[in-house]
Amino acid sequence: MSTPAGRSWLTLVLAGLLMAACRADRRGPSATAAMGSSASRQDSQQHLPPCKIDLTAVADGRVGALRVGMTSDELRATCAGATPQAGTDDEGAPVTLYAVPVSDRDTVFVDFETAHDHAVVRSFSIGFTGPRTVDGIAVGSTCGDIKRKYRRLGADDNEGRVYVWPEPDRGISFALSIGRDALKPGWREAPSVIPDSAHVIRLLIRAPWGKP
Repeated sequence: MSTPAGRSWLTLVLAGLLMAACRADRRGPSATAAMGSSASRQDSQQHLPPCKIDLTAVADGRVGALRVGMTSDELRATCAGATPQAGTDDEGAPVTLYAVPVSDRDTVFVDFETAHDHAVVRSFSIGFTGPRTVDGIAVGSTCGDIKRKYRRLGADDNEGRVYVWPEPDRGISFALSIGRDALKPGWREAPSVIPDSAHVIRLLIRAPWGKP
């Protein structure tokens, strides 16, 4: 990644891949394949009802009662059905993710990092319609909608997937349905060239870059 905004995105992409795997209801061999112990824990929690969380507004590192920086214990206290998903990144390092069911068909995926010897939430990944930012951007919104809401945008890619975010950074990034190979050179410096028709496929909620 060429910008500061890209430094922490590897695990966010892993969360997105895990989301796709869980939606398909299968566990194939991949960098984010859950370990057997996690699978057994998930099976034991399948009877738990989805979390009753107000997801209507996303702001300031929060998704309803979920917030960036909360501990795993706080996450489980908020949602008893939160299920750990242990995996590894591309270099074999352990990655801790949680799946938080919020309805019979929708799941928020949570990425953790270690801070002060505690595992705390680094980000939330939302790939379903419903939750939206205070500016009205949600999964399904277009890049044109984003441009009309935010005068300045940052842009980069991870694993070829294009992301944009408002500048100054507000702690949320929008994964778009377009890949970097479909864009002309210079799109990072001038995000306005990204087609208005590209749409949001995922919201990534995190702390603003440069803030703890």
